[in-house]
Amino acid sequence: MPFEGQSPRESLSDFCRGVHFCLVLVLYPLVFSFRLMSFLHAKEALFAVGLCLAAILILWRGRLTTDGLRAFLPLWVLTITGVVIHLLVRPCRVPEDAIIALARQALVLTGVALAFDLLAGTQWRKRMMLAIGIGTALTALFGLLQYAGLVSFMFPRFPGYHQPIYSVFGNQDLYGGFLVLGLPVWFDRFLRKKKTDGLTLLALALIVPGLLLSGCRSAWLATIPAVMLAVPVQGHFPKTARLGTLVLALAIGTLVIAPAATIGRITHTFASDDEGTRARLWFWDGTVRMVRDQPFVGVGPGNYAYWSPSYLGEALHAPDGDDHYHNERMTDHPHSEPLRLFAETGFLGFTLALWMLWRIPRRRGPEWGGLVALFVFSLFNGALESLPHAFIGVLYIGMLLATPNSPKNLPEYPATAVESRLLPFGLTGLSFALYAFHAWAVLLPSHWLRAAEDLNLAGKPALSAYERVLAHGWVSAAAHEKYAIALAEAGRNPEAKQQFEAALDGADWGQLYLGLGSLAVESGDLEAARDWLHECLWRWPSSPHAWQLLLQATPPKEQGKLMPEARRWLKPNEYDELVRKVGGLIPEGGP
Repeated sequence: MPFEGQSPRESLSDFCRGVHFCLVLVLYPLVFSFRLMSFLHAKEALFAVGLCLAAILILWRGRLTTDGLRAFLPLWVLTITGVVIHLLVRPCRVPEDAIIALARQALVLTGVALAFDLLAGTQWRKRMMLAIGIGTALTALFGLLQYAGLVSFMFPRFPGYHQPIYSVFGNQDLYGGFLVLGLPVWFDRFLRKKKTDGLTLLALALIVPGLLLSGCRSAWLATIPAVMLAVPVQGHFPKTARLGTLVLALAIGTLVIAPAATIGRITHTFASDDEGTRARLWFWDGTVRMVRDQPFVGVGPGNYAYWSPSYLGEALHAPDGDDHYHNERMTDHPHSEPLRLFAETGFLGFTLALWMLWRIPRRRGPEWGGLVALFVFSLFNGALESLPHAFIGVLYIGMLLATPNSPKNLPEYPATAVESRLLPFGLTGLSFALYAFHAWAVLLPSHWLRAAEDLNLAGKPALSAYERVLAHGWVSAAAHEKYAIALAEAGRNPEAKQQFEAALDGADWGQLYLGLGSLAVESGDLEAARDWLHECLWRWPSSPHAWQLLLQATPPKEQGKLMPEARRWLKPNEYDELVRKVGGLIPEGGP
């Protein structure tokens, strides 16, 4: 239904734009590709294309309300201050990562700015909410089919990868966290429609088992506030009881069919060897140390990944560091979005985020339920790494801000909205610039590096494929590292050393220092080898290979001094194997 005072062209443009955004919400979470380094890159690419199409429709419309910019002013300020502070005034350690992170933020904010005026209309709010629900239901379907082994041609099993469902997100936690975003939509639809329709029953029959089988405990926890805020307080008790019975039946059926993935996951939560929980405590300890050193403006958007190995090592080597579970993981995020926000943007960014939260109207309903679910899930995961999660979050905020009859809401469009004829040109230019940058800086390198990796894994000549990646103008530390490994395997050690050192400009992983230490041992430069390997073991003290190389590079009379430290960090079987390999050394003080 067109708004009052609209021309036929504006009405048709709005209709096409609304349909377009609904299709985007349904389809872009489902897109993935094994020909890219991350499933998320494919989703970002489709979203960027969709952004350009929406911008063209806005340009054809001829004018646009500025409410979409005003509503998210704190987040725009956060993005702009990130550019000014961390790229211009005080450049962060890895500007390339900061630019990509800021571009991703701009993609999300531009998307909601292009859709915001539609959200003031009740019908488009409902349609987009239904599109979110359908997108999550289809995502659940893909996961269930994978769990049942029915789509192995789409989701093959990989040696050493133990997640039963990685699905369209490539990760069971992101999969489970995405499903819970759509659950309030279907709860609300079940309770408010006079007759329960088959679509709602089918969606719940997919999402509830999919959520349980994901094994994502933080998504299960997020379900509680999502459901509580989606269920009306009064007037729906009989239907609420029926809904509860339905959900309980689906849950019990899932628990009976797959107890290991559900009941086993719950009971393991309280076990002393629960790696997920203990690893997060380690990540959070290191992140707090990072915040301590850069409290005001942070280390820069996207730069958490660079600094985390050193700070995680600091957490391990602290007096109580032995209590932490630790492994060789390179974590790009602390598995807590509030902590990452604080670490990367400091008090300034955290204050802007609180300003945004303060502006959001609080009310019961699927929008607020989905938003709170995303917040709870983000306390334990890097949810905002995923553009589908982030965009649905800001869209829920937009629905709350654009809904009429609320004291903090923006007015019903176009009653008092401020319109601009220049804004469509600005957003169109920004959309195409973001699309071009993403295609050049993320999509092409991701595709080329994946192709090189596939050749290398297949045992085929891959050096020229890696060189194509490095010839590109935007090269990641991962590309340098993987090329270095391929060069070392080919016996071209001097060139491999150069690539490992180049990788250190953009990353600080223990694996890089291990590679340099290994090359130094082979070349006979034992002093350099010791330096590199000490750096590796600061970040990755549980590496048996690093300890073996360090012992080889250490004079015999000093080797015994290293053994107590090796015993501290290695598992008993790994320590025994190390002793065997280095000739039966006995640590000081006896075996």
